[in-house]
Amino acid sequence: AVLGAGTMGAGIAQLLAVNSTPVVLKDVNDDLVAVGINKVETLTREAAAKGVLGQSEAESAVRAVTCLLYTSD
Repeated sequence: AVLGAGTMGAGIAQLLAVNSTPVVLKDVNDDLVAVGINKVETLTREAAAKGVLGQSEAESAVRAVTCLLYTSD
């Protein structure tokens, strides 16, 4: 799991996912998690566009990142 879905947390999550490690991304609210997931998708799409990752690798990496939504309980 990566706690904190900001720039650094999203980058760490993306790095882990690219290396075939399933990742759960969590932050203090759902909006921040959504921003983090979008950042992971953007970083991965950019890596694929540059040829750093193949398209199937990029798709697998994005699927490896899930999120844990905020609950007030």
